[in-house]
Amino acid sequence: MFPEVPLGHDHWEKRLFQEVEDWILKKNSEWLYSFENICETLQLNADYIRKGLRVWKEAKRKSYSIEDQREDHTKLIRTRVAPLRHSNTGQILMR
Repeated sequence: MFPEVPLGHDHWEKRLFQEVEDWILKKNSEWLYSFENICETLQLNADYIRKGLRVWKEAKRKSYSIEDQREDHTKLIRTRVAPLRHSNTGQILMR
């Protein structure tokens, strides 16, 4: 129902996610294909689903920020571990 990535990497992904989220969160039963009407037809609790999706979205946000931090940390470690070489001889000066 929701796009896979709530924090889309490009403009199109972010826009798609926002449109889906707006449709789900809108409490409107006038439109035939509103989230409210679809849930009612399928005998689903719309508010319960909304709550679950909010929890899922927040968990995704947290996991992405942790992954980004790990990636940044790994890049930092790689730059620190790279040996220092003499510019003329190429000999390793220190580790």
